[in-house]
Amino acid sequence: LTDAFNNKVEYNHVFKGLEEIIGFGRNQWDAPLLRQLFDMFAEREADFNKDYSALNLYFRLTGFCLRPGFGVLGDAARVDKIWALTDNTYKCENAEFWADWWVMLKRISCGFSVERQDFLKSKLENILFDAKKQGKKTREVSRHERNQIWRLLGNLERISAQEKERLGNRIINTPMSYGVDAISLAVLSRLGGRILTYAPDSAMVSKEVADSWAAALLKKAIPGNSYLDTALRELGRKTGDRLVQIDDLIRKDIIDIFKKKQRKNAFLKPLIKAAKLEDNDLAEITGEALPSGVVWVKEG
Repeated sequence: LTDAFNNKVEYNHVFKGLEEIIGFGRNQWDAPLLRQLFDMFAEREADFNKDYSALNLYFRLTGFCLRPGFGVLGDAARVDKIWALTDNTYKCENAEFWADWWVMLKRISCGFSVERQDFLKSKLENILFDAKKQGKKTREVSRHERNQIWRLLGNLERISAQEKERLGNRIINTPMSYGVDAISLAVLSRLGGRILTYAPDSAMVSKEVADSWAAALLKKAIPGNSYLDTALRELGRKTGDRLVQIDDLIRKDIIDIFKKKQRKNAFLKPLIKAAKLEDNDLAEITGEALPSGVVWVKEG
């Protein structure tokens, strides 16, 4: 880090340098090591604030080392440290800077309170849906950055069921959801998920809402649209609880369409058999591999 701050090493090479020092790749770093690294980076936050390139590196390092935002002693204080950055006003126009900003927040968003998630939800909704209505010049958001914003929105599980229903209806009724913003359908799979990964079940949209969304998506059945398929699978996921899982006939229609698309049995499995989410399921749903040593907590 010191070499990077002194311009002796490029910022993009810091991760590689850390891997060489530690002796193995970053994806093998366990939670205790990741948190030790986070604490070291946080102590040098002032150094990272020297310019936007250094700050960009700070986003990457801290987001990676603090994921998923809980699960290790002391994580609440670490999350508070990062959340304090949301009070800052960054005037950087670099698209990569902003994409990494949203990725960092997404990686640790499981550790955000419902109040913080509500704050982010309002901010993200303005960017994704209402930017053209704001009546003032706003920074242009790149396609890559927009995708990261969608992913962050999808990971805000603690927002209320009512807000999820409202957002989901906006996605369902927006033509862009079936075109350039198709990733929003993956967000719909989180908003309407039949199993919440960390939030309490009180934040889950009703069976009737999930039924209506699945029925609407079945009318699209766009060939090759993996985001739409993911949404249908998660809406149709079997839980064993008839008060939660969607109507059996709708689920059968989903399975039939997937079979026509020649989807693999592994993809269909959640529709056929109820099962507890394993680490690989959590990684697929949240988009982040779970570091070993993290204690995953599902709120009651």
